[in-house]
Amino acid sequence: MMSDHQTLGFLLQLVAVIKEQISYSLRHTGPAWPAGRTIREGIGS
Repeated sequence: MMSDHQTLGFLLQLVAVIKEQISYSLRHTGPAWPAGRTIREGIGS
């Protein structure tokens, strides 16, 4: 059994890895990434 502290540490590490993956793919897809464009269009309309 893991303690609460260990579980929390593991989750934080997992979140950090996921964020890293997301920012990596955002950097490499660049302006072609659809989310930002749809948000801007939504604000513009």
